[in-house]
Amino acid sequence: MMFSYTKKFNRINTQQLLENNNYNNEPSFFWENNKSNELLIGIGCNEEIELLNSNDLDSVHSKITKKLNTITDLTPEMNMKPKFFGGYKFNTETSEKNNWDNFPNGYFMLPKYTIMSNQKNTFITLISTSDKENITTIDEFAKKIINTNMETAKQKNKLYAKTIDDIDCKSNYLKIINQILSDIKRGSINKVVISKLKTISIKGRFNLSKAMQQLQKSYPECINFYIHLPNRGTFLGSTPERLIKKNNAQLISEAIAGTFRRGLNMKEDLILENQIKEDLKNLEEHNLVIKEIAHILNPLLKNIVISKSPNILKLKNVQHLITNITGELKKNIHILKLVKMIHPTPAVSGYPVDKAKKLIDKYEKHDRGWYSGPIGWIDSSGDGDFCIGIRSSFINNNIIQLFSGGGIVLNSIPEEEWIETELKMKPILEIIKNNDQ
Repeated sequence: MMFSYTKKFNRINTQQLLENNNYNNEPSFFWENNKSNELLIGIGCNEEIELLNSNDLDSVHSKITKKLNTITDLTPEMNMKPKFFGGYKFNTETSEKNNWDNFPNGYFMLPKYTIMSNQKNTFITLISTSDKENITTIDEFAKKIINTNMETAKQKNKLYAKTIDDIDCKSNYLKIINQILSDIKRGSINKVVISKLKTISIKGRFNLSKAMQQLQKSYPECINFYIHLPNRGTFLGSTPERLIKKNNAQLISEAIAGTFRRGLNMKEDLILENQIKEDLKNLEEHNLVIKEIAHILNPLLKNIVISKSPNILKLKNVQHLITNITGELKKNIHILKLVKMIHPTPAVSGYPVDKAKKLIDKYEKHDRGWYSGPIGWIDSSGDGDFCIGIRSSFINNNIIQLFSGGGIVLNSIPEEEWIETELKMKPILEIIKNNDQ
């Protein structure tokens, strides 16, 4: 038997929350979604569940449900349901391209402490085997956070990027794109999303807290996240793409595909925005994602609502076509089952999905790992929110691996695809460059 106890505080500064959870010896999880004014942090681990391959998902779902159902909520009026945090690889099948060390194929954790902040308040939830220690323990934990020595936090930490190695050099990447275009012209496939890998060797301690604060500042439109497993590595990113959210019977998904650069000024930016709305290559890429998501979700929903035309999502470095897809479930389905059904979408794999996955495995010389995989949270009602882990990197043993990718369709121009993937790496390259400043 476990107990959950939540206490409400005046809003605690995000920097204080991060500084107290910066590369400690506990597993930890960070999730910030400004679209829903939601900040979640999980610290410590009551229970962890590892995923070996996609066949384990049903078992993981069962274990998570069983565990959450054993927790007695002592403060139900707070409406802070216990949560598991985690995610898994783009492709959980065994890969011989082992560039992810001993980071698990999939991992979900029930934190000891869960911190949730909105615009007004911070809620701290403690889950333990005792129903008596909660108030004192939470107060001590909160006091430790609130009394963070911010001067210490501002101390400089010199980080040196020793080498940059493009595992997928430009000539090789362009060659792969041309091979995929040949496959598309033969009519065997419509779209393939091909990714590339860049590695950076660093000297000095990577400041995870500072990195996340910079991502929050530079990319507030994105879901900024990390999962840190001591001695196994840290996966972090700033993704614009929600996979699926379930709240009771309400579902929200997003199709994001189609990318242009930002303009150098407002006038040029508007010109580019109008161009992407009419660009055949980007519209084809985008519509394939909508088609597949709608095909999967439509039978599950009483009604499905799809935006009549794509909107434009403007980020600091790029702008995307985005279409919202919403609806109400006919019957209750656990969020993990929905994730399993919808992942991977053509936004990160291609179309048809199964054929695209085979070509990805053929052409990519690296293991994507958690890059473009689902990452998010699950509560005791089977609700949850998952994003797609793009614009991301994996950090372990002073090596940073950066990933980015682009969708190849019939009208793709290889040189432009290379430029797009370079632009998509900017968020992580920026935080590495500024990590010691």
